[in-house]
Amino acid sequence: MSLATLIPKPKSVTETHEGPFFITEADRVQSEGADGLQAVVRRVSEALKLGDVTTSEDGRIQLVLNEPGAGESTPESGAAEAYTLKITPDLVTLSASSEKGLHRGSETLAQLLVEGDLGEKMLPACAIEDEPRYGWRGISMDVSRTFYPVEEIQGLIDLLSLYRMNTLHLHLSDDQGCRLEVQELPKLTSISGKTAGDGNRAGFYTTRDFENIVQYAADRGIDVIAEFDIPGHTNAATHAYGELTPSGEPTAAYSGSKVGFSVLYPDVPFTDTFLEDVFTTAAKSTSSPYVHIGGDEALEQPKDQYDQLIEKAAAVVTGAGKKTVAWQEAASAELPDGAVLQWWRPQEDPAQVVKAAGEGAKVLMSPAPHAYLDLKYDAATPYGQDWAGFVELKDSYDWDPAAEIEGVEDADVIGVEAGMWTEYIRDYEQLMYMLLPRIPALAEVAWTEQSERDYDDFTSRIGDHPKYWDARGLKWHASPGVNWRD
Repeated sequence: MSLATLIPKPKSVTETHEGPFFITEADRVQSEGADGLQAVVRRVSEALKLGDVTTSEDGRIQLVLNEPGAGESTPESGAAEAYTLKITPDLVTLSASSEKGLHRGSETLAQLLVEGDLGEKMLPACAIEDEPRYGWRGISMDVSRTFYPVEEIQGLIDLLSLYRMNTLHLHLSDDQGCRLEVQELPKLTSISGKTAGDGNRAGFYTTRDFENIVQYAADRGIDVIAEFDIPGHTNAATHAYGELTPSGEPTAAYSGSKVGFSVLYPDVPFTDTFLEDVFTTAAKSTSSPYVHIGGDEALEQPKDQYDQLIEKAAAVVTGAGKKTVAWQEAASAELPDGAVLQWWRPQEDPAQVVKAAGEGAKVLMSPAPHAYLDLKYDAATPYGQDWAGFVELKDSYDWDPAAEIEGVEDADVIGVEAGMWTEYIRDYEQLMYMLLPRIPALAEVAWTEQSERDYDDFTSRIGDHPKYWDARGLKWHASPGVNWRD
C-alpha cells in the first residue's frame, strides 16, 4: 500500500500485516490531552476525507497530546516535531508531545490513505516512529520580483505541509518592489507595491492579508518568517523614500535583474527610522521567533558601513524580542546571540561563517547548486536561471547538509531551506513546475537522517507522487530516471 511511497522517509516504519483500517462514514476524530487542537482535528479529518470535522468522545481515530520531554521546547529541536502513529484494523492513534508533532503525523496520514475503486477508504496497519533530522525545513519565497497573491501563497503552504516542511520565509522587499504594508511607512506599498520585475506582477499584502497568510500557515503547523532585505537590494525603499538617500531625492523605479547596486547609508538620519519601522513590523507580523534582515549582495557598500547597518538592524530585531537571520555575508558583522546565517554561495570563502558557528551562530543550508529551485533543470527548461548551473532532481537530493562546509558540524546546522527567486518565475504554474519534484527531495534531505537516505530508493517512491500534484492541478517536471506512475 502507501507505506512504500512515503516522503520524507520516516525514521522507523513497521508494517504489521494485520489488515487495513477501513474508514467509515461514521468515523470522527477523538482528541485527548489538551483543548485547542481544533486545527489538528481539522487537518486529520481533511487528510482522511472524513467529511465532518466534529470530534467524537469514542472515536476510532485518536489524537493524543503527551507531556513534552526534555529538549523538546526549542524550535531548533527536531524532537519537538516527533510523533508516533499506530494503525490497527480497529484503531488509529496519533500521538506527539506538541501540536506541531501532531501536524506532522497528520501529513503522514494523508499520504497513507488508500482509496479503492468502489469508494472505500483504508489505511495500512503499521507502526511509525518518526522525528526530523533538522528543526528548520522550508523555502525562501521571493514575492518582491514577482508578487504572488494570498491564495497562491496558501497553495504553496499546502505543498510544504504535504512534505512535512515547517517554515515559509517570505522575501518581502528588493530593488523591484516592497510587498508588506508598514503602517509608519505607507509609501513603501503605495509607491513600491505598484512596481515589480520586468513583465512580472506587482501588488502587496495588507496587514490583514498577511495575518491571513500567517494564520493559514499556523493552522498547518508552519511558521512564517518575514524578511526585509538590507542594506543592498533596497532600491524599492529608496524609490519610495528619497529621505533614505544623501541627496534627499528618490531613486528611479527599477524593473531589471541586476543586483548589488542599491545601498542604504548609515549616516543618513532617516535610515535609523526606516530600520526601526520595518523590522519592528516584521517582528510583530508573525509568531516565529526569527526575523530575516537580508544582508546579501551589498556589492557597492563599504565594509564598515555594511557591518554598521547589519548591526543596527539586528539590534532592532533583538529589541523586538526576536532572533536575527541573515544571508552568509552578514558573518562579517557582530551578530547577537542566537543568530542564524543562511549559506547560499558555496563558491565563497566560508571562513567567517565557520568562525561565527564556532561562536554559537547556527547555519541554515541553502547552497544554490542544490537548493535554489529557480535554477533550470537543464538547458531545455523554459524558464528560470542557470548562473549556478542546472539543478536536476538528483542534485537537490544527493548531498549532505552536515558536509557542506568544512568546519561546520552537524550540530551547527539548524536546517535546510530551498530558495525560490522570481525574476524569471512569473506565475503560479511556473512556480509549481520549478518546485516539483525538487521540493519533496529537499524535504527528505532536511527530515531523514543521512544514513537512511538513498537516491535510488527515493526515485522508487517519488514516482507515485504525481497523484497528489495532479489532484491539486499542479504543473510538474518529469525528471529523467524516475518511473513516473499514473
